Amino acid sequence: MDEERITLHQHYKDGELSNDAADILLGDTIEGIDCERGAFEEATELNTTDVFLE
Repeated sequence: MDEERITLHQHYKDGELSNDAADILLGDTIEGIDCERGAFEEATELNTTDVFLE
């Protein structure tokens, strides 16, 4: 089910699925995915030069 939602969201982001259709098919999932994507993108930009493993 998650893979299907991810695929539908990608179609939505690519403009292949209308906003109304995405709302019907995904509901609140769109906002959750967008929020998680934003957090992930922010995390990838963090400075990790001082982070090390022992």
